[in-house]
Amino acid sequence: DSTGNVRHLLTGHAAPITAVAFLPGDRLASADEAGAIRIWNGVTGKATATFQAWDGPVRFLVATAEGQLWVGGAPWAPGSGPDKLHRPTSKEGRYLRIEGEAIAWNGAAPAVPLAADLSPDGRSLVVGHDDGTLRWLDPRTGAEIRSRNSATGPIVSVRFSPREPRLAVGGADGTVRLLAAD
Repeated sequence: DSTGNVRHLLTGHAAPITAVAFLPGDRLASADEAGAIRIWNGVTGKATATFQAWDGPVRFLVATAEGQLWVGGAPWAPGSGPDKLHRPTSKEGRYLRIEGEAIAWNGAAPAVPLAADLSPDGRSLVVGHDDGTLRWLDPRTGAEIRSRNSATGPIVSVRFSPREPRLAVGGADGTVRLLAAD
């Protein structure tokens, strides 16, 4: 709160938290390295829904103004044990869309999605992948609008400018690329 006190301590994940997103109606979504997703009531601090996306890290959560929650990541690579340092994920990227408290859509991604952001007008979800590709998706359906190779390696962060038609893309190669959002 405004005095610096913790409003709620949300517990229940069994693995490190990898993503959070605010949802309409004073709700919060959280996801972890083991693929678990929880939806929390911001007033009570209680979990209202729990999902298991896949057995591997969720890399991003993005919420729309309508309350849809987009989830991206990948399962662990076959044969990679939980005790392995820097455990690799498979190359089979995954997307989920949660509506209300149910999974509305579950689909494969052409590469492992690592970061995403929703455009300020809410009309496109841009996803950065481990192969350096940006994909623009329709946030209502998940249909790909277009794609573009934008980096020399994995895209680890994506952010729309709130005022200008620009997109900042952070790469694992240590660069930030500023792109025209349209």
